[in-house]
Amino acid sequence: EAWYWYLVEHGHKKAKGKGRVKGKHFVQNTFDAEGDKIADMMAQKIINRM
Repeated sequence: EAWYWYLVEHGHKKAKGKGRVKGKHFVQNTFDAEGDKIADMMAQKIINRM
């Protein structure tokens, strides 16, 4: 799930390798400030769901 969240946020290359899908960057500012803490929180939430 974290991977999909990451793709939505940051965008990704299209399957055929032509062009990119743009990320929405809806948490970009927070992510820049908090970075690893948010990544750890997201990972922990996913682990807890398993």
